Amino acid sequence: RGARARGGSVAAMALDWREPIGQQQSVASEDFGGANDPLEAEVILAVETVWLIDLIRPFVDTAVAVMRGSRRPRCYFINGERAQADSKSFAKMADVIAAFEASGCSTRQIHEAPSDEPGKPTKVFEIALLR
Repeated sequence: RGARARGGSVAAMALDWREPIGQQQSVASEDFGGANDPLEAEVILAVETVWLIDLIRPFVDTAVAVMRGSRRPRCYFINGERAQADSKSFAKMADVIAAFEASGCSTRQIHEAPSDEPGKPTKVFEIALLR
């Protein structure tokens, strides 16, 4: 029961959504084989990344660029709903999901948990390229 050591390694990096993905390579320690290339990612874990409407397109474009990398990773997008129905500033979860779908991705909600705000749950989506 519980976690067991299996070997391997984990590397993480923050991405600047305003910069081309191909230019974002971080230098990792020698323990992890040198450079960390986002186009070699095995999974994308995006938690609480989109809260403003203006962040939707750059976030989706960056995530899709990484998903087009050689390993074709899935994106796990975890976010709480902050927007009111008439919000002109805050991003609605439905708008983020629609942007992924318009970019050629499949989306599937795989979990939902209550948050501190009644009626505004935290949702987990699995996102993958269709082609």
